[in-house]
Amino acid sequence: EASSSRREDKIKELARQIHSIKEVHAIRTRRLGSVCHADMHVMVDPEMTVAAGHTAAHELKKKIMETDSDIADVLIHVEPFVAEDTLSTGKEN
Repeated sequence: EASSSRREDKIKELARQIHSIKEVHAIRTRRLGSVCHADMHVMVDPEMTVAAGHTAAHELKKKIMETDSDIADVLIHVEPFVAEDTLSTGKEN
């Protein structure tokens, strides 16, 4: 079984392989019986269509489940990517 931090690092590595995913955070994994469930937030371009965001999330879910046989399900919340300076000033450029 992969440790929680190794599993989180692997998920981040897989997310970096998907060009449309800008960031992944709030990764949580939970053991339920003999399997693990994961959930996370991914950030994508705010101009991306809902369909494209869904496709990116589905691609990440597929990669995670193919890579880690302990994971039985993955829930991904898609959010618009906001630059770090926008968060601190409250204004978009």
